[in-house]
Amino acid sequence: MTDTDHSSSLPTPWQQAPIPTIMLEGFSSMVRQAFAREPDTQRRFPQLERFLQQASYQEPTATPVETLAWQCATRSAALPPVAALCRLIDVPDDSDTSAAHWLRADPVWLRADLTRVYLAAVGNLALDNDECAALSHELTPWLAELDIHIDTRHPQRWYVRLPAPSQVELPHPLSVVGEGLEDLWQACEHAEAASNTASSTFDHPFWLRLSNEIQMLLHAQPLNEQRRQTGLPEANSLWFWGAGQLPERCDFSYRIEPSQHAMLQGMTRWQQSQQAGLSALPGLWHWCPLPGETPLDALARLDALLAECAQQIGGGSIRLLSDEGECWIASTGVSWWRLSWWRQLFSTRKATLLEL
Repeated sequence: MTDTDHSSSLPTPWQQAPIPTIMLEGFSSMVRQAFAREPDTQRRFPQLERFLQQASYQEPTATPVETLAWQCATRSAALPPVAALCRLIDVPDDSDTSAAHWLRADPVWLRADLTRVYLAAVGNLALDNDECAALSHELTPWLAELDIHIDTRHPQRWYVRLPAPSQVELPHPLSVVGEGLEDLWQACEHAEAASNTASSTFDHPFWLRLSNEIQMLLHAQPLNEQRRQTGLPEANSLWFWGAGQLPERCDFSYRIEPSQHAMLQGMTRWQQSQQAGLSALPGLWHWCPLPGETPLDALARLDALLAECAQQIGGGSIRLLSDEGECWIASTGVSWWRLSWWRQLFSTRKATLLEL
């Protein structure tokens, strides 16, 4: 960062006292793209620039936004039950949601080059309902023999219900796009061996074998042959992640604000169903670039959100927390809003990001 930054050795965000927080998804990449595409732009982001100048800064570990949201909201280091929370939105009338053990089983495109198999795409395979049904017809009876039940009703987010907890802890798929899978699986198995958790039926070796078998099964599916011929990404494997069961009760320290993010929507619905007095809690917002939005427009929307949050809380501090491993905290008091027009820090920040 720059000389004007006030670095500090703050504790991890979920260990700090709850304050209004905006979680940023892909913020640094948006800044980098915005000024790489339009280096001479005259657009300004006054609230964001003033905030960054005034803020204290720390650099925690990069963490997926799902984990940031859960750990901030619950003030716990536990991993979130991503699948169970997303199902509250995708399958809201399913009575099994609260009691069952769920995993996300998202369709992904695996590709191979001369040296490795790697994750090429997830979440944007453009599957329609008929294609989901065709793939489900192929997988359902085969998985049922293993007492695994698959639900493919959402075109991007698939789920499997397990009869017992799973020991699998695959990383967020977006964090490993483009990476080879062999090293990833080996790291998972080593971590499991070190923690002595391999006694479960649903351990890493099980999921590795299952993933390989699913890949062979789906590779031969006529639907994927058609997609190959038309240049569409194949849905030739599943990515198992986000394991967990909704706890019987959870006392939230934040009020989850409306979001387009599926897990945050699920958290909001679950929170509203079990906890009173939410209006007294600090807010937890989420910002990410929207499909088709230019980087400059995305930053302008963040600038407006920051101003809206500051006006809503009327005073005190706001935290910006990035999934890429950055955290800023600044007061929304009079001193922030009376600062003279400032651009040097944001310009320096832009130059730093462009060098990465």
